[in-house]
Amino acid sequence: MERQPIETAPKDGTWVMLFGGVCIDEEGQTPVAVARWLTVPGKWSDWIVAYAEAGFNCTTYDNPTEWAPLPRTD
Repeated sequence: MERQPIETAPKDGTWVMLFGGVCIDEEGQTPVAVARWLTVPGKWSDWIVAYAEAGFNCTTYDNPTEWAPLPRTD
């Protein structure tokens, strides 16, 4: 599937690929991250990263511009 605008990304906990943003705890751009939207009611909401191309020190992904579903493996 092709990349889609970030405004259409699922925010139900589904893992997706993110593009065009910046990882916190890493310097510069991170072209690709596997992340899901997480909300802690009354506290915060953010993209939580499982893996980023820049490395595992990246925990959140700010200002992504696009997303795509993860490739199917079955």
